[in-house]
Amino acid sequence: MIDTLKYTRELESAGLNSKQAEKMVRAQMNMISDSVATKADIYQLRYEMSEKFASLESRFANIDSRFSDMDSRFAKMDSLFAKIDSRLAGVDSRLDTLETRLILKLGGLMVSCFVLGFGGLGLAAKFLL
Repeated sequence: MIDTLKYTRELESAGLNSKQAEKMVRAQMNMISDSVATKADIYQLRYEMSEKFASLESRFANIDSRFSDMDSRFAKMDSLFAKIDSRLAGVDSRLDTLETRLILKLGGLMVSCFVLGFGGLGLAAKFLL
């Protein structure tokens, strides 16, 4: 706080008359009071900021909750993908087995056709001769 009486007396002792010193002190005090925050201003600002921070904390809590929900959903999706991978591994195994069986059957069929083909030629030769 500024001691205006002391400031006025110092201006008077510097050569200003009483009226000039008072006017100058009032003008400077008005300028200072317009640009300096009072305790009431600071308390009001503190109150407004605490309300804003409370609002932000609430919003962040909501966001945290939503992220937790998303984490839960991703965990479920990971579980489903693991099941799908397991099933596909089973399908791959069965396809490999079927492929092997088909190759064996086709090989047997080819041998049979080959034998019958040569056997058929032998029979045809007997009939022709």
